[in-house]
Amino acid sequence: MSFPKPQPAAIPFARAYAPPAQLRDEIRRLHGTSLPRSVATAAADHAAILVLITLTLGSYRLLVTRGALPAPLALLLAATVAVLSLIGIGRFQRGLECLVHEASHNNWDRRHPGRNDRVAAVLAAAPVISTVRQYRVGHFVHHRKLGTREDPDLERYLALDVEALDRTSGIRFALGIARRLPRYLVGWWGAIGTNRMTVLKSLAWHGLVIVLPVALLAGPLWALAVWADWLAGFVIALPVIRFIGEAGEHKYVGAETLFDATMVNDGRIHRLLIHPHNDSYHLTHHLWPGVPHHQLRKLHRLLEQHDPEGYAQRIRRRTRILEEPPPSPHRLPEPADQRRSPRPVVGNVATRLG
Repeated sequence: MSFPKPQPAAIPFARAYAPPAQLRDEIRRLHGTSLPRSVATAAADHAAILVLITLTLGSYRLLVTRGALPAPLALLLAATVAVLSLIGIGRFQRGLECLVHEASHNNWDRRHPGRNDRVAAVLAAAPVISTVRQYRVGHFVHHRKLGTREDPDLERYLALDVEALDRTSGIRFALGIARRLPRYLVGWWGAIGTNRMTVLKSLAWHGLVIVLPVALLAGPLWALAVWADWLAGFVIALPVIRFIGEAGEHKYVGAETLFDATMVNDGRIHRLLIHPHNDSYHLTHHLWPGVPHHQLRKLHRLLEQHDPEGYAQRIRRRTRILEEPPPSPHRLPEPADQRRSPRPVVGNVATRLG
């Protein structure tokens, strides 16, 4: 099966959308950030990872080490628990990465950008070998230059031939992901600006937050086991989850506007596993990057309800991972009195993008 390759646009894709005038005040209100909400979200991700690691190690100790069941059955059950927990750990680590993305738009605390970066760095970025400031550099180019040769996401789409991923069967799709994964990993670390200092800071975080406390409470062997389980999720499950998610965010072939090129992936598996923290609503995010994660779904539903023709019927949506989005529908002209989108609450670049 042959797939057309996207061609870079001469100028960034136009927004091609303005909301109904009666929603503008509500959209401004939805730009409000909440540092406690984002901190609680990151804490919940860490807690879930800890629970899954405990479940993995505890089931192995109970089933295999203590011989609670016949050896073959015990090994099978312990392995099943380990695999499912590994996927879950990768998912919650992806949640932390999504929160780094949020912080790059100052969506943790817009009134205090420095605090926004510092808190997110400790709770979200350092655990996943990232920094908010380095991530912000390339990501803002993606927003400003969407669809052009300068768009780093399009550059990676072309290098990996992402739009040629065959979604006609689960096996073909899995093989396509597996073939591209090594190159994808190299591109990912380059895209977020990873360097030696970032890695050293992350290792320090892991030593102080994971290894040292567990070693003091349960001994060095348990500390290494906990850290190994954390790293297994990070190395094995997280890259696959992230790649599937990123491969579904845009469809550049034939696109002329932001609306054509940007997807909504809101199936149950998308929301629960692939796109945590409302990352499913990528179109809504590109239209209003300054709306924080905890308000994105509300904004999406508000637009669907109050603008069925201008928004809901034009969405390119996936509800299943193997589903191809429908062809770009007829692009509606913007009403003359709605050519300008509502002004952001504050003059922050994160709210002006898109």
